[in-house]
Amino acid sequence: MRFFTNFKIVVFISLFTSIFLTKIFANGQKFYEEGSKSYDSGDYERGLLYLRKAAEEENVPAIEKLAEIYLNNYMDSDFYAENELQDGIKLLEKASNLGSAYAMETLGFIYTSLFGDYESSIFWYEKACERGYP
Repeated sequence: MRFFTNFKIVVFISLFTSIFLTKIFANGQKFYEEGSKSYDSGDYERGLLYLRKAAEEENVPAIEKLAEIYLNNYMDSDFYAENELQDGIKLLEKASNLGSAYAMETLGFIYTSLFGDYESSIFWYEKACERGYP
């Protein structure tokens, strides 16, 4: 019986915390700010947690920052982690679909420099220009 009481308490606290944080961190902006601050100060685990939460809420700066983190991890590693590259590209495509000209331009660069795919590169550069990216 005690197990069920403790379980109910844990579920209640979990739900309360989730609802409370969602209300405080509306539209992901606060999640982005907290995640970015934490990550930049060296608390990578906390930073990634909050950035992912902001990205789930379609916060474009958070999506772009996560993509940058994944792509930097790909470029900085002694062995190129293919999943980091693919995750970064998926995030940039998500940001592009949300209207980010920066993400579009970055995709253009990636397709040229990493894949030599000039057709895809031109597609993304043109989309970025249409959105006003210099």
